[in-house]
Amino acid sequence: MTVGDVLRGPNKEEYAQPRIKYTLRALVHSHEDDVVTMDKEITVLPRSEPSPPINTSDFPREFVDSAVNPISFSRFQHSYSMTMSLQEPSPITLSHPHQHVTSQLMLDVVIRTFGGGAKGPSLQGLPQNLKNLTFSLQPIFRAKTFYSTKPFPQIPSQTMVYPMGPVRLHDSILKLPEQKSEARSWEQQLSDPASLTGKDMDSKPSDFSSAAAQKGTAGVIESWTSHIQFPIQIEHDLSPSFCTAVASRQYSIIGRVRVKGAHVSEFILECPVQVNYSLSAPEPPQYSDRTNGQETNAGRQMCHGRLDGSLDFVIDQDDPPPYSNE
Repeated sequence: MTVGDVLRGPNKEEYAQPRIKYTLRALVHSHEDDVVTMDKEITVLPRSEPSPPINTSDFPREFVDSAVNPISFSRFQHSYSMTMSLQEPSPITLSHPHQHVTSQLMLDVVIRTFGGGAKGPSLQGLPQNLKNLTFSLQPIFRAKTFYSTKPFPQIPSQTMVYPMGPVRLHDSILKLPEQKSEARSWEQQLSDPASLTGKDMDSKPSDFSSAAAQKGTAGVIESWTSHIQFPIQIEHDLSPSFCTAVASRQYSIIGRVRVKGAHVSEFILECPVQVNYSLSAPEPPQYSDRTNGQETNAGRQMCHGRLDGSLDFVIDQDDPPPYSNE
């Protein structure tokens, strides 16, 4: 057991939590009475079931799971509103360290008129423009570790971090590969619930008008909606999500979304994500890169040889969203 990172309180007092490391030591004696000592670090990870999804409304300044920007398809056309929402993905469940995990991010996109319904420009002629949109997602994996000299009164958040306060935050982020996708499937939502709903966008706009006329309704389109999935792969030694009286580890995914094919500003969203280790017996890790039977540690290069689950690097200062507290 050694002393961990030293933290300093408001009155210049110093404190640190213990850093415990488990090691398996082998002593090999030869016939010539030579002794060779070998140490192997053992990683101990708690295993538990994932918690229920987080209600982001309970942490209004911690996450941004929805945002609205104006969008126009040419400089001479009316502007519409584009709403993007990022849903909390399924928990990242690991069976052993150094495991490559793939998760799915669901991005919901809704386009409406600013006035809503018949008050704004018509949405009837947008299908072809919508098909030409390309969405680029830059996912950023974020780890927030909270420390406190006093017990947390609640689950910690960034609003509890302030100068001279008892709570401290270590914020680390990791850029993941950029993903691109085209929204090929769109659904329309009509103002009249009894009228046509959920038509696929592959039908021509005139088909919507004729079908609405057959039902004897005006068939005013209120919005176009699309759901886009982005696969993300996380390759890192991760500690599970946890919260104790004086320490907590939380994870989230920041999504920087750019839209090509229309005039619209970049979206910056952030949603929580949980990391846990399954209760089932873990499988031994498999390493494919070996040289003369020796492991090359290719799968561990991202964490610089550290097995304590911490993210040991921070990228550009502009990459965390502006609402975060560094």
